[in-house]
Amino acid sequence: MKLLTPILEKGYTVIVTAMIIFFTAASLQAQWQVGVKASLGYIPKQEKSLEVIPKSDFIVYDIMYMGNTTASSIGLMAINDLGPVFFQTDVLFTNYSVNFHVTGYDEYGHYTNYYKDRYYTLELPISAGVNIDQFRIGVGPVFEINMDKESQMSALPMYNDELSTLQAGFQGSIGYQVGLLHLELRYINKFNSVTDDFSFGVDNLKSKSSANRMTFSVGIAF
Repeated sequence: MKLLTPILEKGYTVIVTAMIIFFTAASLQAQWQVGVKASLGYIPKQEKSLEVIPKSDFIVYDIMYMGNTTASSIGLMAINDLGPVFFQTDVLFTNYSVNFHVTGYDEYGHYTNYYKDRYYTLELPISAGVNIDQFRIGVGPVFEINMDKESQMSALPMYNDELSTLQAGFQGSIGYQVGLLHLELRYINKFNSVTDDFSFGVDNLKSKSSANRMTFSVGIAF
């Protein structure tokens, strides 16, 4: 519950609104199973230096993306079981963070430190796939609406926040159903790089690293 506390605090209004929409839709479409869902996950460790594309006379920072952070979600799920195939969509308030190791120079000399950027997003995954006995295997797009960001990196001089409102990715999932209980393992591959969200001064950053994450979720749908 400790990991879910920031989600409950920041996403209460969004979750309540989504619940109203979901259960209203469910009353109109009885073939849908609708319920609640919570998940915990992590961003695998992938230490990579960020390439600085200088447009000024000097490079201010050496930055390394560290990965290896937690992710958590809470929200609603809806599944339409069509026999051999299924369609699923969720509305999840998701909280995850990314870590950076920064080395820089100032009037006092060389310094190094770790910084964490935490994201609060409304996650809208959509998937379709096949049913194999009680198992579900699905793929589909994931859309994220960025609602808030807490950046320790913003304390650094010349930091520019360039976070876009809407981001997207692709997911693959394996699910298992036991009665009303739905278990799911998901891997989310984000299309945007971690360097798309910020820059320093007029210098740009470049990296192929993304905050891809693996999550395990538990849901109950009626």
